[in-house]
Parts: sequence; structure tokens; C-alpha cells
Amino acid sequence: MVLTAQPLFQQTMGRLFELLPRPVKAQHSALDILLSHGRCDIERGKAWHARLVGWLFKFPPAGRDLPTLVTVIAERGREIWHRDFGGEGIFTVLEPARKQGAPVIVERFGIVAFDLKVEEVKDGISLSVVGMRALGVAIPRWLWPKLNAVERAEAQRFHFDIDIDLSWGAKLIHYRGWVVPAAV
Repeated sequence: MVLTAQPLFQQTMGRLFELLPRPVKAQHSALDILLSHGRCDIERGKAWHARLVGWLFKFPPAGRDLPTLVTVIAERGREIWHRDFGGEGIFTVLEPARKQGAPVIVERFGIVAFDLKVEEVKDGISLSVVGMRALGVAIPRWLWPKLNAVERAEAQRFHFDIDIDLSWGAKLIHYRGWVVPAAV
């Protein structure tokens, strides 16, 4: 395993990373392995096409107050994220984007990649989709999901609120909760 000089989000955000609240910075500071645990609520879309997309992306089922474990492995300049919600997980790989200008990371779900713009907000960051590809082929904007993602600090915890709708307005998944670093 090759360790990176800086965590992915620090590389992407530059000096803005240092201004983030401690819990947000800590969750995005993996240099090797970072384990965090907490609780989460998940809502899933009920429309047939939302269920189909959720199945394709292997999203966990709906649930309340689910035990949550987030494992981040930093490796070769990228981060492997596994989010376990009550025994069901979401697995993605985050990489630096090849875009210039605004801070952007790439999040891969298997053959589908999303370019996510990272912006500073009060007490944390927000993420929005600014590009999408499947097997390296650009997907038209009207097919991109609508992502409203905020990660912030509250009560010394890393809070996340990830709300994703399909482009035509159907709810796909909304998961929100908190995690704290596991005791070593």
C-alpha cells in the first residue's frame, strides 16, 4: 500500500480544507485506514424506476436509527469508501478529478463515475454533480441525478445528509446521520 502525502479532500480543496471544522476534516483525513461509527436513517424511493436504479447501485434498504460503520482506505492517491448501514453497504471509490478550476472529485460506483464539485458551506462542505460517465462515455446532463449532499460538524460529530433524486424528480435515496472516529 502506498500512502499519499495529503488526504484526497485536502489535495482537492487546498487551503480551504484547513478552514473546515475538526469533525469534517477528521472524516476526510485518511492517510491509510479510517474507521468511524454512528447512526443513520435511510429513505428509499418507491417508484419502480427508483427501485430499479437503487438495486443496480446496490443501495441499502430503508431503515431508522441504523448502526453505521464507515471505512475509508486511502490507497494510491484515491479513497475506497465502504458505508455499512445496519449490515447493508454502499461501496464507492473517490479519486482526484482531472478538471482545473473548482475543487472536484470523482466518485465511482462500478462502471458509473460522477464528478462532484466540493464547496464550502457553514460548518462543512456540500457536494453537487457536475459530470457523469458510464464506461468512460459522457452521460447527457438531463440524465444526471440531482444530488443535495451536505457534510457538516454538529456537537463534535461528522453529520451527513445525502439526498439523491432521479433527474425527472423521483426520490432515489436519502440517508442522513452521524459518525465519529472509532477508538483505536
